[in-house]
Amino acid sequence: MKKSTRITSVVLVSCIVVGATLGIFAFAVFPLSPGQQPLMRLPLENFNMFVRFNSFNSTSHNGLDFNVNASTPIIAPCGMFVTEVRCWYNAKGGHWQTNIRAQMSFTWMLEIAFESWATDEPAARIQQQVIVAKPWTRIAEGELLGTLLCEGDGAHIHFMIKEYEIAICPLSYFTSSAQASLTSALAVIGHAIPVCS
Repeated sequence: MKKSTRITSVVLVSCIVVGATLGIFAFAVFPLSPGQQPLMRLPLENFNMFVRFNSFNSTSHNGLDFNVNASTPIIAPCGMFVTEVRCWYNAKGGHWQTNIRAQMSFTWMLEIAFESWATDEPAARIQQQVIVAKPWTRIAEGELLGTLLCEGDGAHIHFMIKEYEIAICPLSYFTSSAQASLTSALAVIGHAIPVCS
């Protein structure tokens, strides 16, 4: 066998092994199959504390904000694989927050920012501690991710999905019952602006 043929064979076998490994990893870890789109429930089960809403806008706001006036449990809207839980200071907003990043597949990502409106790091660390989702774990739809604490008037979760790292409006990826629940909740708080623009 020629040297160039052996090198080509080794490279080909290596590509096959790597591809198979990634395929097995994706099948075992990610809830969505390749090519499948997400179908989600709402991240809030109880809208009793829901007081304000900020819409998705493709030019200025890359998610949906669910504002609350009391501590609120936040649930997984779909199956996901958590990749990061990060507590950080949002200088633009002037508060601390904890973000959960998760993959639904290689192409679909979900991020939920727990913005309790904490203005100091000790309060921010308490928010981080009440998040039960941990990095490198698979979470089932409906499982508790954590509790959004209410440290001020701006307390909310920022809910964002991305396809190929591009933020898109989540509305059409909610189940029909989730869309109906959101419409009802928005009517109660008098939100007339479209969910997505």
